[in-house]
Amino acid sequence: MTVIVVMTAASSMWALALLAAAAVDDTPLRGWMGMRDVPVPGVVTVAAGVLLAVVGVRVGKASRRWRADRRQLVWLRRSSNELVVVTDDAPIAFAAYRRIVISTRMIDVLSPGQRRVVLAHAHLRARHPFALRLADLAVAVNPLLAGIRDAIGLLCERAADESAAAEVQDRRLVAQTIGLAALASPSRATVAGLEGSLVVARIAALHAEPPRARRTAAPAAAVISAAVLAACIQATVDFVIQLDAHLP
Repeated sequence: MTVIVVMTAASSMWALALLAAAAVDDTPLRGWMGMRDVPVPGVVTVAAGVLLAVVGVRVGKASRRWRADRRQLVWLRRSSNELVVVTDDAPIAFAAYRRIVISTRMIDVLSPGQRRVVLAHAHLRARHPFALRLADLAVAVNPLLAGIRDAIGLLCERAADESAAAEVQDRRLVAQTIGLAALASPSRATVAGLEGSLVVARIAALHAEPPRARRTAAPAAAVISAAVLAACIQATVDFVIQLDAHLP
């Protein structure tokens, strides 16, 4: 799903770039190149240029947020331990840079079995941040993809839930741990995946039967990505044909 979102965002930006490039017939370059009118309304090319500028601003803001996050976690990258315990009165648990961070308060709140769930859960989540950041970048390019980004976040959490359940061999224990962590974190911001209805959805899924592996997901993603790529190539070819037709 992440691949599809990234491909869709890239194709959106490329389409805007092609439309904005059609504005060349409204610039002094038109006379120099001897171009005739390109059949794209001027208001469309201007709108595309404005949207490209907005995309640039949004991507810049997203990049600054990522750099700020990296600066805040520079101490974590320097740690040689896979498990990092921090002294904090807030219940904190998250994974980043292949390390697991848990606060002393979270350790106090959880039972030994529940702590094992947190560690098993975080091990898998340590491989998810890159996918989530790609999805964030895609949303910065195309805000219409925000709902899919939320779905990717839920899928990452669910995959981690199922991995933890398989390791501890107790789905109800994993569900109890998620609920307890949510109740212990009033802000819902110190523990990943405990925002709003995500908790309810995750707990409900853990009380159901384990999901079956879907072998059609990867082929479907490949087909959709290929279709998006083909559309971009076709649009580029059409643009080149139009440009060539309007050159002397």
